[in-house]
Amino acid sequence: MAKEAKVVTETEKKLTKFKRLTSIPYLLIFVAFCLPLLTFSCANKVNSTEEASEIASYNAYELASGLKIDDIDNKEFKMYMKSVQTLNPDAAAQFKQLEQPNMVLFGVFAGILIASIFAWFTPLGSLIMGFCSMTVMWMFINQVQMIMSDIGVKSFVFVDAAYGAFGATMLFAIAFAMNLAAIIRPLVDKFKNRKK
Repeated sequence: MAKEAKVVTETEKKLTKFKRLTSIPYLLIFVAFCLPLLTFSCANKVNSTEEASEIASYNAYELASGLKIDDIDNKEFKMYMKSVQTLNPDAAAQFKQLEQPNMVLFGVFAGILIASIFAWFTPLGSLIMGFCSMTVMWMFINQVQMIMSDIGVKSFVFVDAAYGAFGATMLFAIAFAMNLAAIIRPLVDKFKNRKK
């Protein structure tokens, strides 16, 4: 009996270490966010069949503090945005929203940090927080693309998720797999003990 109790204790110790390791991929997401999250590409003219050239890229921290649209050094883009401001001020005002600090992304940062802390104590809570953070991140990317579409620049300016977004998603997936392993392993051990 004492031997069995010792084995269970060793298993629990290993599981505790594994839970703590789960916080690593979550924390690495903050590094991935230093890479471009969104890229803006611009065609030479509206509905051009030529390949669009990249005019700007922003990482998650830059997007959270607000897009610096005036920093985009592209003549065609600036001319088009001037015409949008003149002909459609409502659309221009909607675009200006992107220049404000984005609380949604700050929420994503907080969610990831909470998920990394929860990984030490409750893998299920960590999994839920991580999944919500990833979903909100992609919703934000989609929202930016929709704003560009609403103001009528979709055929001229293209907004795409960049490798920072894909890198973060890969790290989310690794963290989710580790969370699930930490949830399932104790259940498997309990099932094995009952069979004995």
